Amino acid sequence: MTAKNAKKAKKFTVKLDKKRDLIFNFNAFCILSETVKDAYQAMDDVGRAKPYALRAMTHACLTAAVQLKEDDEYAELDLSKAEVGELVGYLMFNDQKSFEVLMTNLLESIANFFPDAPESEQEGSDEKGATQTAEEGDEKNEENE
Repeated sequence: MTAKNAKKAKKFTVKLDKKRDLIFNFNAFCILSETVKDAYQAMDDVGRAKPYALRAMTHACLTAAVQLKEDDEYAELDLSKAEVGELVGYLMFNDQKSFEVLMTNLLESIANFFPDAPESEQEGSDEKGATQTAEEGDEKNEENE
């Protein structure tokens, strides 16, 4: 598979100091991992609106979007982490509507990056792809005997 054939992460536009693109792809995940001690915890903390996580995640997603747009893995965002933090903080306390849009986009980006496993791969699936509990499976087996 080539990079051009890889699944495309969904891009969002957010209003910070100006309209900016935000994307959470594998490169953004790597940037986040280099920025915080535990990237998985940071992604959980985005949902709790923890400031360090919001700043780190927003910065990573903005940087990845710039790199993707310029097709250059070394392209730099024109904002520092501190400047991103100031913008996110401003939204949090002064522009609730824009902050909610940012939060929704960050959370949706995370959800898109870690999609649920297909039902057919989940434990306890029947042949139609519907999942069942172990007890339901036992009941079905007893009825068939």
